[in-house]
Amino acid sequence: MEKQETGNYIRQLAQKYNVPLLEGNRLTEEMQICFQEDLLDASHLNYYGSVKYTDYLAKWLKERYDIPDRRDDIRYQQWENASREFFQREGANI
Repeated sequence: MEKQETGNYIRQLAQKYNVPLLEGNRLTEEMQICFQEDLLDASHLNYYGSVKYTDYLAKWLKERYDIPDRRDDIRYQQWENASREFFQREGANI
């Protein structure tokens, strides 16, 4: 019941301040979430589900906002290095 009340409150705030609200639990079909394959437990996505979620979110953001690609920007080199290191370490586990 507490989660439902929290969700209702967040929806009210989003409407009040005219802020877009993406409710992942209501977008599972659009994100092509397969409950047998993409969940870690009853309420959290595993790696594969999180990839689907972030892909959906990235496309949603790109359609609505002009966010520049920073991958070749020297000011973001540390982020690029951290990302590369993560995939080198975790890639074998994925």
